Order: sequence, then C-alpha cells, then structure tokens
Amino acid sequence: MYVVNIHYLALRAGPAMSAPQIATLNFKDEVELLDTSGGWGRIREVRRNIVGWSYLRYLVPVTVDHP
Repeated sequence: MYVVNIHYLALRAGPAMSAPQIATLNFKDEVELLDTSGGWGRIREVRRNIVGWSYLRYLVPVTVDHP
C-alpha cells in the first residue's frame, strides 16, 4: 500500500505527461501499486477504485495493520 505525498497528483490514462488526466489524487490518498514503467506506477486508488498511472516519486509506501 502507498499514499500520495503531495497536495494534488494527476492520475493519467498512460505512463506519460501527455496521457489524458482521468482523476486527481489528494494528499494521503491510499493507492495500490499494480505495475511500473520508467518511473511511473499503474495504481488503483482505493477509495474510488479508479485505476491509472502516476509518477512514482509522489507515492510513499506504508504498512497497513489489519485487525
């Protein structure tokens, strides 16, 4: 599990700045990393279940404790 560590992060349709933006992620949004490509991560935003690509430098790993 990862969280966004910047105030706003674009979620894109592909691993490039030129790819269309499909959503915006916010600070501390939780995401699941599905794949990587050249500094980009294909991620699933947990709360809204949206899948797209974002730049990996703005994601930090977290540990999730399950009861």
